[in-house]
Parts: sequence; C-alpha cells; structure tokens
Amino acid sequence: MEYFLADQKRIEQIGEKSDQIKKELKKLVESFNDELIITKIKKVLISENFDEDGFTNAILSKDNLSNKEVEELRKDFIKKTYRTSKVLSNAPYTLTVNKPVFSLEVKWKDVVEHYGGYSELAKQGISKDDLWKFSIKAVAESINLLSIKENFINIKIEGSENALKFHNVDKTNFKYEGSLKIPKYSVNNIYNRASPNVIFSFEGRKYMRSQNIEIPIEKIISPSIDLNYLFTNYNLAIEQLIDDFITNEEFLNLNEVNPKVSEIKKIFTQKLTLLEKARKFQKEENEWLKNSVYEKEDFINTSMELLEIENRIESMIKYAREEKLKNQRGWCIYACLIYFIVAYIAG
Repeated sequence: MEYFLADQKRIEQIGEKSDQIKKELKKLVESFNDELIITKIKKVLISENFDEDGFTNAILSKDNLSNKEVEELRKDFIKKTYRTSKVLSNAPYTLTVNKPVFSLEVKWKDVVEHYGGYSELAKQGISKDDLWKFSIKAVAESINLLSIKENFINIKIEGSENALKFHNVDKTNFKYEGSLKIPKYSVNNIYNRASPNVIFSFEGRKYMRSQNIEIPIEKIISPSIDLNYLFTNYNLAIEQLIDDFITNEEFLNLNEVNPKVSEIKKIFTQKLTLLEKARKFQKEENEWLKNSVYEKEDFINTSMELLEIENRIESMIKYAREEKLKNQRGWCIYACLIYFIVAYIAG
C-alpha cells in the first residue's frame, strides 16, 4: 500500500488500470477535503435595480389588485446582482498562538555607549552582569481570523523598562495584517493521518523574525468534524481500492519489486538452512546443551536477521564444546585418582 502512495507514478507500472486507480484516488482526496467544510461559498448582494416602467405597465394591465398582490408583483421587477466569494466556515474567531517570533540581544559596548561611559553606568548601578536585562523579545499571542483575506496577528513586546527605552520601543502591543494559505490534504496525509499546517504570512513586519506562522489545520476545522472518523473511513476506501485493482502477483512482478522479492526469498532460504543445521546440532548435542538457553527451540527463528542467526549458532557450538571438554577433564581426573588408589593398595 505505502509503496504506491509514496510515489503515485509507480501506479503507472500496473498498465491500463493505472488511470482508473489514479482517478478514484483523486476523487477520494477531493471528497475528504470537501467533508472538512473549512470554507464555504457566500453570496453577497452588491446592487439592486428597480424597473419602474415595467412595474407601472404591469399594474396598469391588471385590475383590482390588492396591496399584497401589488407588493408581490413589485418583487418581480427588482433586479439583484450578487457576488460570490469563498469564506471561512468558522470565521470570525481567535486562534491562540503564544509563540516567540522575535528576539533582540545587545552587546556590552552598546550599553556603555548608550549611557555615556562607565561613570554613568556606575551611577545607574549597571554592570556587565545586567546585560541580559537589555534584551527584548516579541511573542505572537493570538491571530484574529476574520476571513481568508483578512486576518491579524497580535504581537506583544516583552522586556524590562530599561530594555524598552534602550531599543526605543514606545509601545508593547502591535497588530499586523496578514494573509492565509489553507493547504489540501493529500492521499499520503490521509493514509498516514498526518495533517498539514495552515500558513499565515505577515511580510515585512518589524517584530517578526520569521514572516510565516504555521498552525495545525485542525485549529480552523469545525469542532463538529470528527477527523479520526474521516481518516478511518477514507483509509478503508483507499486500501479497498488498491486491493481491488492490484493483485499480489502484479505487485510482486513489478520491475522495482521483483529483484527485492528474489533477494528476500534467497535470504529466507538461507535462514531455513541454518535453522535446520541448528535443530540437528541441538538434537545431537542435547547432553551438553541441557539446562541452557541453547536447548530451547525459540533460541533461533526466521524472524531474526541472518547475521544474528549465524552468531547464535556459533555461540551454541562453542558452548557445547566447552561443556564436553569440562566433562572429559572430569573423567580424566577421576581415572587418574582410581589408578593411584589401586597402585597404592597393590604397593
């Protein structure tokens, strides 16, 4: 599944079915984004014109109209012109940010120069240890989201009184206007349950080191939207689509996949051969492997890496040889002891 979604060009290797698969994936992605209802189309009345001549002629052509009928007839001669625009479904509202966006530190020589020399610093009781007190930072507290084209970020400057004076900051609250870019979920976003970020841009702003603020898209999605529910439903549909159109055989025969499959089969065969060798050794040398980890069947299995299997077999063989050698030494000592006892008695 991930193989095709990571690079949809790979779907083209499937052949004539690839166009249909990509078409269905595109429809699924569009449908998912539509269900989020982040934006909506709003109709705005921009002008209203009344055809007085047409209305007068209509009145004269009819007899005995009631006041209600006149009013209803009047509506037919009003021409309204509307403009449609895309707006945010949940606007206006405020997003909490609380993110540092700017900082400014100073050099000691600048502080000395600012106060006019060391004597003035002494009068003020300022030393080099106080240098940090002259730094300021800006924090983006919130964003007022009014529409797609109209939003404002609220910036607060933080710093001591001396720092604000040093940097000629005469006010500590700023409001900057910016623009908004709302991303679309891709098929990868959906399948991996990874949400993109909304990007707010505030270009050329003095107290913003970075011109962009990124906010998780969930922040502007209506609370009534259950994102996890959508992810689950659409992931099932994506998986079903791939399963229905691409067989395991077609996948394994792809030019990029087939060599890897062959290599996996080769390694697995090697693992099975080593496993058979290990089982045979365990059976033949059972006497020397008793009560050790090496006598257990799960000591080696095919889920391990090939190198690990080889190292474990080598360790098992070494252990059995050492146990056998210990036993042989024990018998040798015992035999020597018997020999000396017999020789002593006979002597």
